[in-house]
Amino acid sequence: GESGLTYFTQLFVIMLFQFITAATGMAAMAGIMKGMAAKSTKTIGNFWKFLVLSCTRVLLPLSLIVGFILILQGTPMGFDGKLEVQTMEGQTQLVSQGPTAAIVPIKQLGTNGGGYFGCNSSHPLENPTYLTDIAECWSILIIPMSMVIALGFYIKRKKMAYSIYSVMLFAFLVGVCINVSQEMGGNPRIDEMGIAQDNGAME
Repeated sequence: GESGLTYFTQLFVIMLFQFITAATGMAAMAGIMKGMAAKSTKTIGNFWKFLVLSCTRVLLPLSLIVGFILILQGTPMGFDGKLEVQTMEGQTQLVSQGPTAAIVPIKQLGTNGGGYFGCNSSHPLENPTYLTDIAECWSILIIPMSMVIALGFYIKRKKMAYSIYSVMLFAFLVGVCINVSQEMGGNPRIDEMGIAQDNGAME
């Protein structure tokens, strides 16, 4: 988290491997798709080329877009150190800042986990608004869902890709509907205590 690692370690070690792990999976998938598309071939391409292209043509541009959204919405991006703030109780508290908006996008896009702050995207500085929450949730889904469409293009069977995509999307939406209804319904045991749960379960 923010207290256990330096800015240099976060940016040039953790973030580097977050790019590499995501790009490794994409490069492997590109090789598989190329092998499936070819009727007969001696090679399925250069892994290192796929790895570099995955980083420079997909992950880096998407990370920049998501990063700009986070910065515009108030996620910290700088090297100013801890900020001294006054709490609602009147006490002073030191709040970590750092290059959060640079690290969060690739964490989400690569589905890596291990955010800048210890509690990841539940931290108010890592995920300050509804828009950042939408952008971060979208970032988790965009590459896996896109790979299904890419498979259809590679093997020239777009209808099959759309079918797989539709099944995945349906299963996802069913899960979202169940989750939202359960969360908004609140906790029946808290209801028994006479506590209002107008906003649902707010763990």
